[in-house]
Amino acid sequence: MQNRYEGMNPVETIIFLQEREFSTRDYERFGIQALQKEGFRVEAWDISPVLDPEVYSPDLSPAPLPGGFLPVRFTGKGEILQALHNVGPSTLVMCIIGYSLRTLFVYRALSKREIPFAVIVTNILPLPERFTGTIRLDAPRKILSLLLNKLILRYYSLLGVRPAYLYLVGGERSWEPVRYPLDIRGGRTRILPIHTLDYDIYLQIRDTGDPADLNLAVFLDGNDFYHLDFRYMKEPVPAWMDTYFSELRRFFDSLEREIAVRVVIAAHPLAQYTPEQKAQFGGREVIQGRTADLVKRCKFAILHGSTAVNFAVLFEKPLLFITDQNYERYVMGPYIEAIAKELGKRPIYLDSPLPADWEKELQVDRIAYRSYRRSYIKTEVSEERPSWEILARFLKGT
Repeated sequence: MQNRYEGMNPVETIIFLQEREFSTRDYERFGIQALQKEGFRVEAWDISPVLDPEVYSPDLSPAPLPGGFLPVRFTGKGEILQALHNVGPSTLVMCIIGYSLRTLFVYRALSKREIPFAVIVTNILPLPERFTGTIRLDAPRKILSLLLNKLILRYYSLLGVRPAYLYLVGGERSWEPVRYPLDIRGGRTRILPIHTLDYDIYLQIRDTGDPADLNLAVFLDGNDFYHLDFRYMKEPVPAWMDTYFSELRRFFDSLEREIAVRVVIAAHPLAQYTPEQKAQFGGREVIQGRTADLVKRCKFAILHGSTAVNFAVLFEKPLLFITDQNYERYVMGPYIEAIAKELGKRPIYLDSPLPADWEKELQVDRIAYRSYRRSYIKTEVSEERPSWEILARFLKGT
């Protein structure tokens, strides 16, 4: 299908269309205030109650965000289609939604109305050489859904979907179309190099004078046992949670004893830990919303496979990747291996004796770090400014 975005009207309104509840974190990382200051009218559309009615209550009204910014929450497919029908001619829709069978109606409506849309392909991780996990394909419905998704990803144009107007890309690997299923770009799709959104946070604190703390080790929590993704994917919580936390506590105890550090937990930004859940970290301080600051100050960081690895790479902090036999057989296991390999590291097993040569473990392979930064965070092509300022300048033609 031909791309008809050439000669489009100047963009005045930007709509962030998201398949999850729009949060304060989204307000900040998508630069809503910055785009408003650049003169754009900005909206946030939350279609999560339509895509995942069993996860989000359709009666729950969104709470106002900073500056009184109020997302719009849709409770029915018809409401979404009507809203898209009413979109003005100077609008760009930022699709923070996957491209699959269940979201096909959104992309078809955008295409039918010839509404320019953009996709963001920046927050990526190295792909593993092997795959495993708990995804079950024993039900005929799941198998059929998988096959249909593969077909529409490959032949989207035959289903009335136009190529994206704009692709926001980060590191070099995000430019490679064969690696990502959401690749609805065409010959006239504009490619705009920005960077992973973590880089915007890095720019904010890079030059602040925060003192280093050589007694601080930071665990980059992935919220691996309480994440909402389990509900979205209709998958059970891993049964080995109790074993994991007992191993993790022993590992932290050993680190604190052998290297004379205190381990602090940098909680996942979407985690909503109860006091009982926080206690599973062994009484250690659990801090949320300050991951980048903690990594900047720490002696080294500990992780499984979090995208927060970006902060350690940018601040050139040593990394300890940890795993165990259960993770090895779990969907995250191969990703831990892949990220560690890219950075010249090998995962440490929680149930194994600690490495004797800690000096070696805490070394930084700067060549590997620079390569990772270029491949997964930021290329030399993107400007040294916040992502949304780059987008605003592009849309204004400045």
